[in-house]
Amino acid sequence: MVRSKVAACHKNDELGPSGTIPEECLHASATLAKHDIRSSLPTTGSADEGDLRREEYRSAMDFLNDVASCKIGIETPSGNIGGRASGCYGGDPKYQF
Repeated sequence: MVRSKVAACHKNDELGPSGTIPEECLHASATLAKHDIRSSLPTTGSADEGDLRREEYRSAMDFLNDVASCKIGIETPSGNIGGRASGCYGGDPKYQF
């Protein structure tokens, strides 16, 4: 999902190697991964994550949506800011943080 958000910006000409995400997106990626892991665990009574965790998740999604709409620039593997995705969106399913 993170790579697709980066690729959605018409300024991102190139993505890094398949299965990687830009360094600028690491925190948002880790936040979303943490949310997904927590939501997959069985609950013991209260399923409420609390306001802080909900806000953290919303902030991560807002950041990635801003990346997708080109409001936040991402450095390309060649060191430029911006460009258009030319590569594969799939590949190695492992996350590399």
